[in-house]
Amino acid sequence: MKLIVTLIIYAAFSFHAHAGVYKCVIEGKTAFSGKPCGGNAEEIKIRASKSSDQSAELSKGAHRSSSQKTKVAFLEMDVSSNKRKISKSERKIVSLNRGLNAEVSRLRRKKKRASNNLAGATWEESISTEIAAVVEKYKVRVATEQARLDSYQAELKSSESDLKKFKNKQSPTQSSSQKPKTTPKPLI
Repeated sequence: MKLIVTLIIYAAFSFHAHAGVYKCVIEGKTAFSGKPCGGNAEEIKIRASKSSDQSAELSKGAHRSSSQKTKVAFLEMDVSSNKRKISKSERKIVSLNRGLNAEVSRLRRKKKRASNNLAGATWEESISTEIAAVVEKYKVRVATEQARLDSYQAELKSSESDLKKFKNKQSPTQSSSQKPKTTPKPLI
């Protein structure tokens, strides 16, 4: 919001600084106008004062500083978001492994109850096939989540690297703009 107000004020002053001002004498009275008011109009050159130039530079610096803070904030949010995604993905992989162990244990208990006859052997074989299918299902789910986790970790590494580079690039300009602190000399 401050940036918008600053830009509007800056645009208004720069527009008026470039607009012509004319001095006219009409019926013995001096008048000033933005347009030539007669044949005797004399254009007055207006120069911007140093203070307005300085305020323009300060507003540019404030914009630059605001832009840098915004960039840092977005990078920090990106790092935080990636850390949350990684944590969630890791929890999901643990949950999938627990689900696999629970299903396989349930099927193994079921397999132990199979009778030692032809019907029991057929049922035991179908349970073994079911265990293999469950293991394969969970392998695919874990592999998919692991690929997602690897992607999040790569994004995190990139975001942290960008943030570090931006902060390193930013720090020399900040230190040069800060004046060294002087300690007062004691009066003896």
